[in-house]
Amino acid sequence: MKRIAAVTAAAVMVFGVTAYLPCSRVSAAEGEECFADRGVFFAADDGHPTDEESTDEEGTADEDIGDVNGDGKVNVADISVTAAHIKGVMPLESARLAAADVNADGSVNITDLSQIVGHVKGKGRLLNSVCRMYDSAVGKRLADLDSDSYDLSWWPKNQCTWYCIGRTIEKQGIDLTEKNVVGNAIQWYAQAKAVSPDACGTKIRSDSVCVLSSWTHGYGHVVYIEYVDDATGAIYYSQANKLGWNTVLADNGKIEKAENEADFIAKMNWLYLSVEGYVYPDKL
Repeated sequence: MKRIAAVTAAAVMVFGVTAYLPCSRVSAAEGEECFADRGVFFAADDGHPTDEESTDEEGTADEDIGDVNGDGKVNVADISVTAAHIKGVMPLESARLAAADVNADGSVNITDLSQIVGHVKGKGRLLNSVCRMYDSAVGKRLADLDSDSYDLSWWPKNQCTWYCIGRTIEKQGIDLTEKNVVGNAIQWYAQAKAVSPDACGTKIRSDSVCVLSSWTHGYGHVVYIEYVDDATGAIYYSQANKLGWNTVLADNGKIEKAENEADFIAKMNWLYLSVEGYVYPDKL
């Protein structure tokens, strides 16, 4: 621990930073195009996907993240070599840069060093690759709303149900309407249960649809659960028309994040909604 403190102190002397910084990434400036990563589109604010790729073209295995010296462990040695790289004393070989870039923002800097220090000291954990991808997408639109997945001429565009039908087609290749999930949002849970009891439940999980009742009207609301990180409990989700009245919102389809299920429920309650349950499209 003394050695960790010494390395950390040296980094602080050089960079003047002591705070542990959370993982976040915006890989392009606001309003500019983002990139396609791991088969899921990052789209510009206008919803059009682009072909620009991330700097980590091959990706980094989860077990390699933070293992900067490649010895199979994340420890004080990785802090040392990362600090040396940042200070320009001993630049890392290109093959190890991806492991040092723990927040996946395309560069190795004090933010990455702080996260490695936090992990080694037991005050944080390094995110897995899928969580890193979604964390970087918060506030961005992964959904390609102009694609055929959302060309549902027979369904009211910009409704929450329209979005969740399209997103389920886009990500899972499953058309909920073909499974007899066709009513207002509040009806989806019962309709899915009628098709298959295994297709719905109270457990939140990745690539499910959260069905909510409304305190203000009888139509309800649905939200697409993009990814649930079992290690941290973080939940990434997207939705449309969250304010009701078929509103075309700039943030329709953009990724949102809750720190855990309690936080997610609180965010939904703020919108006068309460969770009825979850529909699992792959079980229909």
